[in-house]
Amino acid sequence: MPLLIDRFTKNGCRLLVWHVTETEEELEKFSGRLNFDNSFLDSTIKLPKRRKQKQITSILAEIIAGKHSKILYTEAGKPFIDEFAGQISVSHGGPFVGMIYHETGAPGLDIEVPAERIRRISSKFINEQETTWLESPASLHSTYLIWGVKESLFKSNGGGGIIFKTHLQVNRPEGGLKEGSGIALFLKNEFPEKHHYHYFYLEDALVVYTIAL
Repeated sequence: MPLLIDRFTKNGCRLLVWHVTETEEELEKFSGRLNFDNSFLDSTIKLPKRRKQKQITSILAEIIAGKHSKILYTEAGKPFIDEFAGQISVSHGGPFVGMIYHETGAPGLDIEVPAERIRRISSKFINEQETTWLESPASLHSTYLIWGVKESLFKSNGGGGIIFKTHLQVNRPEGGLKEGSGIALFLKNEFPEKHHYHYFYLEDALVVYTIAL
């Protein structure tokens, strides 16, 4: 069971990250041994990688809830654990699947493996304020950090109409390349909302999570 991370963060979130190494059959047997619901195999998902991500997401939800659970979605597409208080966010990148949970707040999670293609669209999500602290030229890490924080904020708020470049702002991080934190702003509403973001690396994957202050 390669559950690499299962910990509570300083701001009260529970963060779980799974390193995917199993086959679908092994995941099904694992869920059965723990009396988890192993009926989450979805034949409509054609790619094995996607099916395994769905399996593991279901397992993580049941670890958090401590009981048989289903993941449902709001009209805006935001996931939640059925009949269990609190809010979750889900992400997967590279060989990792993650889930973050908070009992009262709205967390966001993003896992990305940085790749050069992000530079082609960076002008669509990096705003003028963010360029004041970015290196010149911007490093791949910093570009993906901004993207990851904004993805997390988007997931935590849910719904459409969020423009990454206009409505989301990432302030300069405190910390190094491997781990750090900072403040981000959600600017769509009348009053700015402050969110705390954290980031760290698992192998080549950048893990970013946010929670409102």
